[in-house]
Amino acid sequence: GNDAVLASFDELASRVAPDMPIGAYLSWLRGNLRFQRGDPASLALLNDALATFKRLDERDHVIWLHYVLADANAVFGNLPQAWDHRRRSLQGRPQLRHPDRGFEVLLAPAIAAAYLENRPHVAVELLEELAQDRPLAARQSAELAIWRAHVELQLGRRTGARERFAEAAIQASRVTDLAVRQRVEYYVAAGRALAAGSGGDAIATQTSAITAARRYQDFRFPGLLRARAQARRGAGDFPGAAADLREGIAWLLGPGGN
Repeated sequence: GNDAVLASFDELASRVAPDMPIGAYLSWLRGNLRFQRGDPASLALLNDALATFKRLDERDHVIWLHYVLADANAVFGNLPQAWDHRRRSLQGRPQLRHPDRGFEVLLAPAIAAAYLENRPHVAVELLEELAQDRPLAARQSAELAIWRAHVELQLGRRTGARERFAEAAIQASRVTDLAVRQRVEYYVAAGRALAAGSGGDAIATQTSAITAARRYQDFRFPGLLRARAQARRGAGDFPGAAADLREGIAWLLGPGGN
């Protein structure tokens, strides 16, 4: 289990402490594991890894750890510190040797601006900058279109969102890795379900996405249930709407929501 893995990493870290590179990697791994568990103790470990990689002049690792720490600080409620780390990761982005990481480093602040801070116009600017990056892999192009669509939805531009999701579907079909393609196609389906509005066609779209969300145990699941509940309520299906809301609340409160 996760507890056993953490214990083994903690024990290993105590034995390799004098070795700076290995110690830094272990702090990173231990921090990530604790972050996944929602443990604020992850921050100290990630900061330790960051400090060591700075001393070692490992620039890629430093930039990426600023990115990770931005997410961690945002989750634990320290938005000023999160944006300080984001600024540092964005400043270092041109020097990254790994192109996929450069994509993520710019995508994450856009998502945070849109959803954590309700600043969709800032997100639009960041996503537009990311759209200028060339070349983008099919998966990246699909993800970019998906998030641009979500921001369109947040701005109340449902038609624009549907156009972006259609673009994302085309890009997703070009992903060669089957498992990755299926997951990206699910992200598109979930987004289309949220953009569907109400009516019989919307309920069918939402039901298909909800079925996929059950398989993935995805964080989008309760939002999809809420969207279908709204559509069912609009169609006069009050028992169905209530059932969707109850299931969404149960997922958030139960093991699937942790």
